[in-house]
Amino acid sequence: MALSYPPEIAIRPRGPLDAVVRVPGSKSITNRAAPIAALANGTSTLRGCLESDDTEAMREALRALGVSVDVRGDTWTVRGRNGVLHAPHAKLDARASGTTARFLCAVATLADAPVVID
Repeated sequence: MALSYPPEIAIRPRGPLDAVVRVPGSKSITNRAAPIAALANGTSTLRGCLESDDTEAMREALRALGVSVDVRGDTWTVRGRNGVLHAPHAKLDARASGTTARFLCAVATLADAPVVID
């Protein structure tokens, strides 16, 4: 059986376009930028962060390691710890986030005591 697709549709502009387009945030980029900011020295502002279960898992894990993360809309203010992290009393829950689990394995090696990641 042959698949049929709708015919191509030509879109013709009516004139110049003057717009600002903001693409949605990315959980992958958010979960990469957050630990980098956490390990840095000083305060980092991350804009366009995506709110998702994965990024919430990363944010809560970083907080458990002693990192201050303030969230206002899609902007995170992260106060870096200059590579000095504290082991939490409870295990870090990466939830179902592979990105969170992978990055936390590396980040947690800088904690002052063993860290359990679930």
